[in-house]
Amino acid sequence: MHKGRKRLEKLLWILPLAAMAVILVMVWKVRTASAAGQSLTPLLSAMSPITTKDNTAMEQRVSVLTIGADDLTAMRKFYEETIGWKPVAKNKDIVFYKMNGFLFSIGKRTDLAKMIGVPAEGSGFRRVTIGYNVNSEQEVRDWYTKLKAKGVKIMQEPIAPPFGGLFFYFQDVEGNILEIAYNAYIPMDEKNNAIDHKSIDHL
Repeated sequence: MHKGRKRLEKLLWILPLAAMAVILVMVWKVRTASAAGQSLTPLLSAMSPITTKDNTAMEQRVSVLTIGADDLTAMRKFYEETIGWKPVAKNKDIVFYKMNGFLFSIGKRTDLAKMIGVPAEGSGFRRVTIGYNVNSEQEVRDWYTKLKAKGVKIMQEPIAPPFGGLFFYFQDVEGNILEIAYNAYIPMDEKNNAIDHKSIDHL
């Protein structure tokens, strides 16, 4: 009983000191960040015990983009030999390519339709395009020349829209539409990731 009381008294003595140490560290971090001209928002958010995250909303991100193929071997040959992408995982039914923050995968169309629970039949415009943005109009022209030389089916010659930039469309071996574009309204970071879209209200 006596030992237990001593332990409790020791704990009651240590806890305020520990709390004071935490406060002093936080104050030091705030002062350091402020002196360096850094934003205090991330630090203050981490310090706050209150969170307002909406658990009913999905995070605004994409993890995997999958398209269904009639001939997986031919599709792999196009994306790996013609385009030059390298798979990170593959088997006889599906292949995955690591992109900038997500995975692009190609699976067998019949298997994909069966998993979803819809008919596999279908043709015509798929209502989806895959965009590959670059940093200049010249890069668009260079890619147009390279792909055309490789016999890739060009759907639309390079076009300069009224709002600026340059783009063209081409097909993979199963008719999926891809676009290579320079668009000044979509800024890119140093790793060529699209990071934003500027206002187009005036267009």
